[in-house]
Amino acid sequence: FIEYNTTQATMDAEITAGKNANLGYWAFLRYRASTQMNAAFDLYQSSGIKTQMPYCWILYQDYFGSTGNFASQVAGIVTRMLDAHWIKVLTNRPLLYILWDDSTFAGWWGSSLVNFKAAIDALRAAATGAGLGDPYIVVMHGSSTLTFAAQKTGIGADAVSAYISEVRPNAL
Repeated sequence: FIEYNTTQATMDAEITAGKNANLGYWAFLRYRASTQMNAAFDLYQSSGIKTQMPYCWILYQDYFGSTGNFASQVAGIVTRMLDAHWIKVLTNRPLLYILWDDSTFAGWWGSSLVNFKAAIDALRAAATGAGLGDPYIVVMHGSSTLTFAAQKTGIGADAVSAYISEVRPNAL
């Protein structure tokens, strides 16, 4: 059982603790559907001290929409990136993480790197069109049969990382 202490006082204490620990930013895992899992970001947004801790998002592939149907979702992401508190790196490049999941990739993008890259290209064009730098996109290798390199080059990401390491029960 997990209990979330979702109060403004708790969020403000977390922001202060992050600042005191010299964290550079927070990366919120953002869900497409409105769920309790998005509550922390909502409290961050309503905090009077949020200026102390910039943020960015970690998005699953479904947050972008789906093959041929991503314009409104891309516009919403860029609108959020325009927020003065969104972390920018390397001269005005909004930082964005994409958490890779093969089942989401298959269901929303037909397992096609070309299909998903079209949404990423649209995001880059919309961000630069809005006066931002080209988004710095990091693919977070989660549950996938694709290699880091295939994910990175397939969608034109800037970097790769890992959300979790591979779990091998027999290796313990």
